[in-house]
Order: sequence, then structure tokens, then C-alpha cells
Amino acid sequence: MELSIKNRKRVAALFVFSVCTFLGVWGTVWGIEEVITYFNFEDIILISRGSVALPIFSIAFYLFAYIAVVGFISGEEVPSHIVKKILKPIFLSVILGFSMMIIFGVTFSTYIEKQGYIRCSGTPLGYMPAMGVKYVKEPELCNKKYK
Repeated sequence: MELSIKNRKRVAALFVFSVCTFLGVWGTVWGIEEVITYFNFEDIILISRGSVALPIFSIAFYLFAYIAVVGFISGEEVPSHIVKKILKPIFLSVILGFSMMIIFGVTFSTYIEKQGYIRCSGTPLGYMPAMGVKYVKEPELCNKKYK
């Protein structure tokens, strides 16, 4: 049984919708969860600037999912005028996400240093340089694994 071209496009659109929705929900939930843990002020705080931007980047995934729904319903390629309307909010969410990464990184780092936390040197294991920063209450905790 071979699928018609229209049904193949629908299957592709359903796949894109599923992936984008999953990534959007995952990014939103994980990012918000991470940011909430920063405000628990434990002895060790491991900040990932990307987790702050993840819920905002997820907006782009939701918009891509919307495009996929339109393609699924029509079974055709999504008209360019719809794609053009959606590209602007996608770019805005990406720009806003990067802006939030920078703003949060500067303001929260300053805030917790005023609270008496010490910034550990180096990059925490598993993080890209400049993305993960470890703060501790006592200098000897810098060598301790986080969770």
C-alpha cells in the first residue's frame, strides 16, 4: 500500500508537529524547573544560562508546530504568506531568548555574589565554556560534584 503524495505530506507534517511540540513542552518545563531551583539557594548552585532562554526558545518550536498543523490539515505545502507571518515571531523569540541569557547571566550572578556565594573557576563538567557557572557558599565546595 503506497501513500499518495498528499498523505505523505500529512505524515511528514504530523512528524514535524510531534517533534516540535515535544521539544517545546520539554524546553518549557525543563527551563522553568531549572530557573526555580536557582532560587532555592542551596550550598551549590550550578547556573546554565541556556536554561533561562529555553522556555522563550520554545515559542519558536510551538510556532513551527503550528505551521505543521496547517500543512497537515491542507495536505499541501504551507502557503508562503503564512510562513512569512510566523517567521517574524520566531526570530523575535530567538532574539529575546539570547537577550534573556545575557541579562539573566549578569544580573543573577551579581545578585548571588552579593548573597555571599563564591564563583568557582573553570567550567563545570558537562557544560560548554561560558554556559555553565558554579557558585558555592564555601570555597572547598568547588571541588565537590553537584548532585
